[in-house]
Amino acid sequence: MPAEVTEDKILLEKAIKKIADLKDDIRRLSHELKKKDSLLSSYMDVAVGQSVKLASLSVALQDTVAWDPSIYT
Repeated sequence: MPAEVTEDKILLEKAIKKIADLKDDIRRLSHELKKKDSLLSSYMDVAVGQSVKLASLSVALQDTVAWDPSIYT
């Protein structure tokens, strides 16, 4: 009987250690995911700003008259 108790105790200690390691992994991965989400959000903000600028330039170019340099030669 004492041998079983010792084996059970060892198994329990290994399980507790594994659970603690998994919790650490979850915390680490969660932190990494938050950093990457923040970075992605920042990139999306830049992309939206660039898209707005390109759209306004496109509209501005549509309002101009095409310049034909051949008429000046």
